Amino acid sequence: MPDLLFLIAVGVLIGPAFKWISPGDLKGVTPYFGRIALIIILFEGGLHLDFGLLIKYIKGSIGLGLGVFAVTVASTWALGEYYLGMERIPSLILGCILGGTSSAVIIPLINKMNVNDETRAIISLESVLTDIFVVLGVIILIQISGQTTELQASAILNKIGGSFTIALFAGLIVGLLWTKALGNVKLTSLSYMTTLATVLVLYGTVEMFEASGAVAAFTFGLVLRNGTRFLRVLDENKVFTLDPKIEQFHGEFTFFIRTYFFVYLGLLFTSNMIRPDILITAAILCGVLISARYLYILAYSILYKPIRKARFTYFVMLPRGLATAVVASMPFAAGVKGTENFESYSTLIILFTTVFMVMGIFLTERSEAKNNGGAEGGEPEEVVADTSAEVNGSQS
Repeated sequence: MPDLLFLIAVGVLIGPAFKWISPGDLKGVTPYFGRIALIIILFEGGLHLDFGLLIKYIKGSIGLGLGVFAVTVASTWALGEYYLGMERIPSLILGCILGGTSSAVIIPLINKMNVNDETRAIISLESVLTDIFVVLGVIILIQISGQTTELQASAILNKIGGSFTIALFAGLIVGLLWTKALGNVKLTSLSYMTTLATVLVLYGTVEMFEASGAVAAFTFGLVLRNGTRFLRVLDENKVFTLDPKIEQFHGEFTFFIRTYFFVYLGLLFTSNMIRPDILITAAILCGVLISARYLYILAYSILYKPIRKARFTYFVMLPRGLATAVVASMPFAAGVKGTENFESYSTLIILFTTVFMVMGIFLTERSEAKNNGGAEGGEPEEVVADTSAEVNGSQS
């Protein structure tokens, strides 16, 4: 049972139920938390992405993550523009907001499930990659919406190309320098704080050059996680081991950020969210997300045979979470017209998809238990330990 359901329930209790806290009391700090959360989400994504694992399962994870994201965005755009009457850019932004699964929810759960290593790795990598797609897609579309009223392919490509080039270069260079510094200079107990400070400075500097600070933060984390591989460019014999305190600190910091946002979502539960039109639209959007994922996985399993046996597991692992919660309020805050209800839609869909996943996991694990007949009772724990070393997901 994902903890986000309980965190949202706490928010409902202390907000709408007992009126202890009003969402308006937090408006002054929420935008700053939102920006920090974006940085931490992408830095964590890079920090927990192992190159060896990515290369081994690159075909399955990228094919699944990119494919489901693209199909979801396209389906949501079509629904928004042709059925809900939205303009093109707002409907595409909504598609990006809802396009990815949540690594903070999925990774801790998939590591406890009775699935094979490949299924566990591909689903985990999919969630990490789509977190990145969600954040970058929303930020880029918001920037484009402020420049022109028409959505032009050339504008998108130029923006993505320029942002990615500068951000990747900056993240790589700073990552290499910081990796070398951590290896040569004994920063002792302050390494986790100085690393966070470096990420924040890197993000701000890259944003000043109108590039993607989010990509830079992700690349920085990726270089730190795979320091030995990257340092071979400078020193073939150099071996780098990331201080466990850094990963532990950022895991706890992520826990703090995600707790704040899910409780905040509960605070936002108002009469607006239970309006019939909001509920119906959110339910239709959820149905589109579920249908798009089911149809894509059905088609993809024909091309990529290893996922055939576990198709139902791939299908039900679709909850939206922290990335969706963080970016949902950004379009309206940036002045994009027609996005005033996106936060309500996203909150309801986070709930709907999480409940759907919980029911799916129950059916999957119950079926596995019947098929195994208890003969392999000790195996899942051993597999989890092995995989956790490779896919070190959200510590929360």
